[in-house]
Amino acid sequence: MIRLSSPDCTERCYLMTDRQVLLMVSGNTFSIDPWVDHTARLWRELATGFDELHVFARSEDQRFHEIQERNISLHLIPRGPARMATFIFTSWWLLVLVRRIRPTCIQSQSPIHGGLASVVCGRLFEIPVLVEIHGEHYLRWNGLGVLSYRGLYRPLTMLAFWGATRIRSLSPEMTEALGDVYGGCAVGKIVEITNRVDLDVFSPPKTDYHVGPVLRIISVGALNTNKNHLGLIHDLAALKRPCRLTLVGAGPLEGALRQSAAELGLPLEIRSSVNHSELSQLLRSHDIYVQFSRSEAVSRAVLEAMAIGLPVVVTPVGFLGGILVTGITGVRIGDPGIPSLSDAMDILYDEQARRSLGEGARHEVEARHEWKTVFAQHRSVLLGMSAR
Repeated sequence: MIRLSSPDCTERCYLMTDRQVLLMVSGNTFSIDPWVDHTARLWRELATGFDELHVFARSEDQRFHEIQERNISLHLIPRGPARMATFIFTSWWLLVLVRRIRPTCIQSQSPIHGGLASVVCGRLFEIPVLVEIHGEHYLRWNGLGVLSYRGLYRPLTMLAFWGATRIRSLSPEMTEALGDVYGGCAVGKIVEITNRVDLDVFSPPKTDYHVGPVLRIISVGALNTNKNHLGLIHDLAALKRPCRLTLVGAGPLEGALRQSAAELGLPLEIRSSVNHSELSQLLRSHDIYVQFSRSEAVSRAVLEAMAIGLPVVVTPVGFLGGILVTGITGVRIGDPGIPSLSDAMDILYDEQARRSLGEGARHEVEARHEWKTVFAQHRSVLLGMSAR
């Protein structure tokens, strides 16, 4: 049963429905032909068990679009300026959409960018809302600055959590942080659903751990200051062993990264656009994966590299504790005896160490992050909320 406001807002009417309708709210941008993208496969998997899945997001152009494939409908609104922050304001179009599609459950991929509008709709129309959190900046001020964190992100996130029915955490470490930072707004609402990896795509795992005269290193992520690629280039250039770096991503720092690598004599390749099959092959052709970020949550890019069986090096940020364990499933800078990238690489110059860590990483993903298992858990939570 869904409760909706009458046009004059003076009374309530009740609309009975046996249909399960999920509305996903995302601040991402999509083209008017999204069905060839890997994200569409994610939508199809999540839509299993629901009569309808509606995705509310931004269009690549400045137009409204309604696109449908089977039981999935994509509702795109003008993206406005390129920054996703615009979605804080434009997401209030949800009030119109919710009255039309009558969802039985809402899932917001951010507490702020669409999350605030989602929880208001949930309260107005008595619809359960799952709020997800994918960035460390909602829990720590890393990369934001103390004023932005305390003055904007934390109070707005607290408001979204207060209105949410459930809050998705990606790991036990993140669950603990949610309780510490948001207390009663979050405790009792948290459900742990880890990030997933599509092993149909990120397979077969790497088997050849032999390294040639040049160490091949790869990193995936937007070319921005948070990913700290400039720092990675500087530290790799200082290594005693020849290496080359491949960056997969696009962003405003591409020119600066190319210039820095040229000045330091580090061979650099930037691949701005690859599909998931190409990424799987690219990861398998490299020797080591490095995530040198200043801030992360539970990085799917790291998990995908682990799925391929690459030995992984990460900085001591985010909530990868328990997933990436030094000496078992990867190497984390800052752990005992590993104060720097150079010390981490010293470990990985050994072929047997690379093989052991790569195989451990693959086993971790198979055991806890396999696509179908995680999606089954995710759907179970959403359908359970929808049936309330």
